[in-house]
Amino acid sequence: NDPPAFDVTRTAFSAPGPDGKPIYADARLLGEMLRRTALSVQPEGWVKAHTASDRYDIHAKMEDRACDWVQGARRYHESTGDLALIREIWPVIVRQMDYFLERRSARGLVIGREWVIWGNPLGYQTSEGAGLNAFVYKALVDAAYLGNALGHKDPAARFAQAAKDLSSAYNRLLWDEEHGTYYSGYETPKEELPPGVDNENQKFPSDWRMPPKPAMLENRLLASSVYPALFALDQEIVPPERRARVTRYLLAQPDPKPRIMFNYYYWKQLYAANEPARDRFILDTMRQKWKTMAESPWQTTWEEFGEGSKAHCYGMFPGYFLSAYVLGVRPELPISRKRLLIEPHLGDLTSAEGIVVTEHGPVPVSWKIENGSIRFHIEIPAGVTTTLRVPKPGAGGKLILAGKPVASRDHGRFLETELGAGVHDGRIEQSH
Repeated sequence: NDPPAFDVTRTAFSAPGPDGKPIYADARLLGEMLRRTALSVQPEGWVKAHTASDRYDIHAKMEDRACDWVQGARRYHESTGDLALIREIWPVIVRQMDYFLERRSARGLVIGREWVIWGNPLGYQTSEGAGLNAFVYKALVDAAYLGNALGHKDPAARFAQAAKDLSSAYNRLLWDEEHGTYYSGYETPKEELPPGVDNENQKFPSDWRMPPKPAMLENRLLASSVYPALFALDQEIVPPERRARVTRYLLAQPDPKPRIMFNYYYWKQLYAANEPARDRFILDTMRQKWKTMAESPWQTTWEEFGEGSKAHCYGMFPGYFLSAYVLGVRPELPISRKRLLIEPHLGDLTSAEGIVVTEHGPVPVSWKIENGSIRFHIEIPAGVTTTLRVPKPGAGGKLILAGKPVASRDHGRFLETELGAGVHDGRIEQSH
């Protein structure tokens, strides 16, 4: 499954290439998944969610996973620069996106089945859901990006316009002005459901825990919850002028007692909030909820916290966040830019070190806090420029590299500077 699998492989894995030299942030598994999924395309134009089997149960067709597949194609291209695979699967991307566009309601929203993550109150229900439509929007944006990269200007322009139209309908019809968030969507009347869909007779295993649906308001509009806010922010359908309000709403909600994949999306928004307390909250969540998994003799990641499969990629994403956010090493995309951002979020840690894999090569980093001052060691691969952001001790401080003060600028709670390739030892010296 991607997400979250590629996040982990690109920050932790390498494998030998054809010449025997290591390929860092190896995207070949992702590429094969993209190809295999394209081969599963059905006569109606949708691709299967489970492609390494012949299963055609409730999980064979999952609209949001088809969106993940299209988004994964962009992630693959931005990570590798490879257009050959994108060209190979492009006709299926077009069919999948047209499948969605053919299922727009009179309101301009896509009718499809919500899933996204367990715990979503609209999970498995076919509707004009806020979660699904946020994912379709981002898939349209990414399909347009890929079409332009291939030189297929007409479908790219069509998908770009469809994304704008969907965003307009979404932000006009689903915006909850009173609460500063989004409604959950519109319940689709039976007579408007696609052929063969019956929301009242879904075949669920008896042990599945389905949350209650949101309350229905006027005109079949479904009340807001934490999930539409989370998905709208993650899929970037929230206009800039609304992001602060939606983020405030999201972070003010009581703990929804989330199941495992909620955290994958939620932590990204907590790190974006850029507050030390949020950094600590994420580390505490890892310590508490992943404790049993980490201490298990199986040495595997699990599908859930104590239930479900005990060998599943859903539980692996803390490895990504520890590398990309706690140690703080993230490539700027596309990878052709040859740039990194290094911005640690240490929470309550006083030291942290490791090697973060990037497409440019491994990046060893270490951070150590002593007497309120932070020291660091960073090794940047050849040919790569890096934006370094180091947490400030208190209200200020000076950035010291190789024993000498260097020019830096304030960036919120960080001091920021630019670094070239090589080994860099430094510290923040407190102002007196």
